[in-house]
Amino acid sequence: MVMILLVVVLFLGSSLSQPTLTRHPSDLSTLREFAGALKNRSVTESWLNGSSYCEWDCVVCDASGRVTKLVMSEKGLESVVSNSLGELSELRLLDLSHNHLKGELPSEISKLEQLQVLNLSHNLLTGNLSKLGVFPRLVMLNVSNNLLEGGELM
Repeated sequence: MVMILLVVVLFLGSSLSQPTLTRHPSDLSTLREFAGALKNRSVTESWLNGSSYCEWDCVVCDASGRVTKLVMSEKGLESVVSNSLGELSELRLLDLSHNHLKGELPSEISKLEQLQVLNLSHNLLTGNLSKLGVFPRLVMLNVSNNLLEGGELM
């Protein structure tokens, strides 16, 4: 009887001390695809060590394990903005400012319906902003110091 009680206490104690976040395969694959497209991968090296993506540099998750913030300002990123970022459906803040990102913004970015803050300033981005579509929850947009053209975002 004492042995059974000890086993139950040990089992419950170990499961209580290790909270588990739900991992979302789409968030993981999206972050890995984004990292794989970068020319300068020094900032994403920690993303390859097998730890939970919620513990990675520049990534913030909510309590359910969904990526809500990606803050990669001034990281020396060189690439185009990956269209895979549009798959981070719970993303609320995307900051890729002060890097060396170039090319047009992918239309997939407009799938980020939860996005509240978008900072892409100080890059080499081109194209027309009107192609991005609607961001219903957006409260802050900074795309200054790029090569972007007019249009209004709704």
